[in-house]
Amino acid sequence: MDQQPKEVREWTIAVNDPEPGDPTDNAKFLYVTNLDPQTDDMEVHFAFARFGNVRSSAVQRHTVGTGPARVVQAKVLFFDPTATDIALAEMNGRPFRGRPLKVSLQAPPGVPQ
Repeated sequence: MDQQPKEVREWTIAVNDPEPGDPTDNAKFLYVTNLDPQTDDMEVHFAFARFGNVRSSAVQRHTVGTGPARVVQAKVLFFDPTATDIALAEMNGRPFRGRPLKVSLQAPPGVPQ
């Protein structure tokens, strides 16, 4: 019986901020909070990718003392600034993993940008 080779797909998610001088360095980041602690980069990427091509996305965690790391926020950056505005309007307050997301153009107080 002849077996067809399986297709292998790799997903690359950029998690770096734009470099100075990059054409997107004036783009607006979306800051996403109220995330479930188990949320990962890929979930955030795919949740927002329906609004446009995501340039970068990253879940940021914070550890206090020896306790477990907790999700502080996610940052999402689109190639197209119009997608940023649409995602902001559509995703703010939308349930994600059982929690209503808080999506903003400003970083929450006390959280590094």
